[in-house]
Amino acid sequence: MKRPRNTSSPAPPVLRYVVPGLFCLVPLVFDSDLYRLALLPKLLLIQAGLLILGIYVTTGDRLTWRPPGTLLPATLLVLWSIIATFSADISVYNATAFMSHQVTFFLGFVLISQTVTVDTWDRLVRWACASGILFSLIGCLEFWGVDVSAIPSNGRPSSTFAYRNFAATYLAATLPLALWLIAKGRDHHDRIVGSGAACLMALFLVYTRSRGAWLGATAGLVVGGVLFATFRFSLLPKDASRGLKAWAVPLTAALVVVLMAPWSPQIESAHSRQIDEGKTELLDAMSSLSTSGAGRGRLPMWNKTIEMAITHPFFGVGPNNWKLAYPPYDQGAMLRDGSAPERPHNDLLWIASETGILGLLAYVVLLLTGLLAVVRALRDRHPNSAALVALTAGIVAVVVHGCFSFPRERAESSFFLWGALGLIHALAPGRRKRDSQLPHPYALPAVIALCTMITILEIRFDRALLSAVQSFQGGDTISLDRHTRDGIEAGAFDSRIYLLRNKVDQANRNYPQAQATLLKGLSYHPHSVELLSDLGMVYAIAGDNDRAETALKRAADLTNHHHQVYNNLGGVYQQKGDFDQAQQAYQRAVEIKRNYPDAWSNLGLVQMMLGDSDAAVRSLAEAVALSSNDPALQHNLADAYYLRNGEGDRMIAARHYGLFVSLWRGDPAETELARQRLEEIRTGQ
Repeated sequence: MKRPRNTSSPAPPVLRYVVPGLFCLVPLVFDSDLYRLALLPKLLLIQAGLLILGIYVTTGDRLTWRPPGTLLPATLLVLWSIIATFSADISVYNATAFMSHQVTFFLGFVLISQTVTVDTWDRLVRWACASGILFSLIGCLEFWGVDVSAIPSNGRPSSTFAYRNFAATYLAATLPLALWLIAKGRDHHDRIVGSGAACLMALFLVYTRSRGAWLGATAGLVVGGVLFATFRFSLLPKDASRGLKAWAVPLTAALVVVLMAPWSPQIESAHSRQIDEGKTELLDAMSSLSTSGAGRGRLPMWNKTIEMAITHPFFGVGPNNWKLAYPPYDQGAMLRDGSAPERPHNDLLWIASETGILGLLAYVVLLLTGLLAVVRALRDRHPNSAALVALTAGIVAVVVHGCFSFPRERAESSFFLWGALGLIHALAPGRRKRDSQLPHPYALPAVIALCTMITILEIRFDRALLSAVQSFQGGDTISLDRHTRDGIEAGAFDSRIYLLRNKVDQANRNYPQAQATLLKGLSYHPHSVELLSDLGMVYAIAGDNDRAETALKRAADLTNHHHQVYNNLGGVYQQKGDFDQAQQAYQRAVEIKRNYPDAWSNLGLVQMMLGDSDAAVRSLAEAVALSSNDPALQHNLADAYYLRNGEGDRMIAARHYGLFVSLWRGDPAETELARQRLEEIRTGQ
């Protein structure tokens, strides 16, 4: 059977509904029980749909194979990325998992380019707009103050995308499709759906306060406008009404956007990352584009990524290995306690650093080849010109926003970009001298099935990781034990599972096993500050101060902004009797985090050992001010005043000894010693 393009018989249901269904459903799915709650469920749905298509083209009527003009650079990009995966010297396991995502999108591009027809395109846009109305309405309701906490989020308004920037990328990409439906829809119903989608999607995009996505959407619309001005293709169907009445709905939608876009956020739903104070109001967010801090620290990270790419020019560091290779390049730029960047917030630099200059070149050629195919179709007055320009505008939006974010990682954004490239070929296949049968058709479902199996393992791991994090935060060691075991059995997709597993070993006082667990985690992420810090602590508890010092100094060399590392390092120096070095380490810890009572207390104790009573009193007073109900801190401050023995110091010491006695619930011998000191002070007055 020939490919069902421009034939009188309708395409089979599989070809008519699967791709539109994906564009409709992918933005909507999520799973609140997963750590990556909006990435893996969307990816699994994409793979399920592609697997259905792959099985059909293998077991059903064979499709005519018309290779897309973008196939060569797309294939080179994927093949080179696979080579870079197995050339990686950090974590081939981690890179392989990420690579399965990219192979999925590539095969989606291939299948979409061969199965979509003009009728399928119309249905795809209508369903995508219906989906856009739904998820944009949810996002707008979040912004207006409606509680939608049942949908989890790291930063609202995010609807079903888990974070507002992720939603913004997809909105910027698909907004041109809604505009196409307004202009080229077959009837008034299409114009209503397109207008409603464009209105809500534009509002939601504004409400995300994602300036990079705004730039991307603007760039896409500008490129679309330039293409229209250059080639002058028709924007309206021949039978479209041109009266004002026909445009009443789109004009009303535009007015609603103008009136409601300046509204202030009233977000009530729970989320962890608030909108930056400087971007809460629309005008403030727009004006912040030109301020010096608009990049939020991205420029130093980009410079370090360029350095990484120069160091690894041929194969890069391997797909998804940027986050593992970056820490030694950071030099205090971005690494903080509990915060380590996982990607450079620039897709072009990300590709260059992970796959080398050849990988970046293949990606750029892929995009340029797609643009060239569109220009050729427009020059030939192709009947689908408006659709091609809408897709081009969406691709430009994703690529431009990718210069400030990471749509390459997101399932919905990558699916759109690769799918749009496939749709460009499907709608304007170009002139080919001859057609052929699809080569190696059985390979398609086999590879997709393999990628799907990897995703299922990732989902199993992700579920265990989220449960482990929640168990650790809740202090439930028994559940933490079970969930970390489940995660490690699924596969080491994230080294943090070993960090959490080590907490179980420490709770059980099994320090040799804790060391082994941490070393295993470091084999996957050798530059993890958290793993190195915990390893140093475990070595110190076991009395191996030399190894503890080595591990903690490695962590400190990676970042000088981690207060726990310096506090732990000070403890090791103190055990080794090097009080000067201990004082310097504790001092650095309190410089990083002023409200850190443990470090202030340790600093004061070391200063007492060094004979600096005045400094000891000041440091221990800081600790008590931060945690006045801690009996140990009260006792330490009392000792400092007692030993300084200045005018009035003994009376102050007596007050703090008294507070210690009232607060202490531990060893009675400590209480007795404090009472003896109190009695000594009283009798000495």
